[in-house]
Amino acid sequence: MQHLHPYTSFLNEEITGNPKIDQDLDQDQQGMVYGIIDLIKRVKDLTNRQEIADHMIRQFKRENIDFDYSEFFTMCGLKSN
Repeated sequence: MQHLHPYTSFLNEEITGNPKIDQDLDQDQQGMVYGIIDLIKRVKDLTNRQEIADHMIRQFKRENIDFDYSEFFTMCGLKSN
């Protein structure tokens, strides 16, 4: 069995991972955004991945979660729309 890192350790490593995202979000929002990025990156089909990322950006905008959306696409392995 693989050695798994505690969730908080993983979260702390990811939170400071990208200043373009971190500067505009609080710690809870950062954890949520990085978790979503991790899930989106697991989608192998790029068309589906793009659709999910586009949907999440619309959701972020509805919830007034503002940050560098083009960086979100880049971190998801996609091109910005």
